[in-house]
Amino acid sequence: MEHHIHLKQLQTTEMQLYTSLDDQNLDPTNRTNIINQINEIGQTRSTLYNSLKNMASSYQQNVSTSQ
Repeated sequence: MEHHIHLKQLQTTEMQLYTSLDDQNLDPTNRTNIINQINEIGQTRSTLYNSLKNMASSYQQNVSTSQ
């Protein structure tokens, strides 16, 4: 459950950052920083999804083995 909450927070933050890119007054440095943050969040989300997938697979194997 903890991963689910963290993923949701990351998605929310990522969407807020995407929205902030719409600001026409952003200078190139700030725009680049925001894009870098979006990329880092995307990478973190990907890692968490893979972790959840691996945990689910491991759980399923344990259930199959115990039957």
